[in-house]
Amino acid sequence: MHKLFIGDLIDTMENIEYGIIIAIVIDVLLLLIIASINTKNKLNVLSYIIAGVLLVPLTFQMSRLIGACNISSTTSAINDIVGKVSPTLSKYMASATNNDIGWFVFRRVMWSLLFIGIAGFCIYATMDRKRTRIHDIPTGVQTGRKYISNTSRKRR
Repeated sequence: MHKLFIGDLIDTMENIEYGIIIAIVIDVLLLLIIASINTKNKLNVLSYIIAGVLLVPLTFQMSRLIGACNISSTTSAINDIVGKVSPTLSKYMASATNNDIGWFVFRRVMWSLLFIGIAGFCIYATMDRKRTRIHDIPTGVQTGRKYISNTSRKRR
């Protein structure tokens, strides 16, 4: 009994570790993609804070997703253990587990995509905009007024 608890605890910690790693990779990729799409504007401190806040729910969802995938991979073990007692029960348990886990995984992926989309929009909205000042534009392109009226000519 004690070994089973320790083994489950180790599996849970591995799920959390993998969830953290996957969330960090997704977060960094999100920042790189947004920065490469919009090269005129730069990421600022608020953009990085939003990306850091994204790590919390994304780590939670990714850890649960990894755990669900681990459970899904044990359906063959369910068939072996329960199949010795009742073959029909083992088929039912395996199909019920696969259906429930499949739906659970789908929801984790959809929640993760929602968080990524919201964070991506917020990061893009908070980027520093590069503003062009009027004196940075070459002369003649501003308004063209210098070239329209020539004051050196005599007026009739």
